[in-house]
Amino acid sequence: MTSFFVFLVGFLAWVKGSADARSGSSLSLPTTANCTLHTFTQYVDHFTWRAPTTPSPTYQQRYYLCRKDDYSNSSSGSSRKVLFFYTGNEAPVDLYVNHTGLMWENAPLYNALMIFAEHRFYGGSQPCPGGWAECPAYLSVEQALADYAHADYAT
Repeated sequence: MTSFFVFLVGFLAWVKGSADARSGSSLSLPTTANCTLHTFTQYVDHFTWRAPTTPSPTYQQRYYLCRKDDYSNSSSGSSRKVLFFYTGNEAPVDLYVNHTGLMWENAPLYNALMIFAEHRFYGGSQPCPGGWAECPAYLSVEQALADYAHADYAT
């Protein structure tokens, strides 16, 4: 097991070194200044059936969109269409944009667009005004995954 770990660490160091050599410049630091904050209308409950005339309650879910031109070395010349999508954690999304180095290190190499989505009930993405204690049934893995599947992220 130890030899596998040493191999894995060595391989990752080699990959990072190769990426740095190909980029030809230092990488941007992770920061919300390299991204734009957006919101979109999201359903509070994705699974309860409602009559067509009864609107489903909604809230504004936040996400950051980080375009390649905002953070990468423009000399990469790659035309690949790659998306790095970060599913939110138990904190405001700004925290993860500013501290998720792995995505920032690899995005220029893959010419990737990055989206950092905020998890419901954290930061400014509040389905219920009183937080999760007001409506705990909507704080579930199923609802959060449905948020990401239903999202209408701007490109």
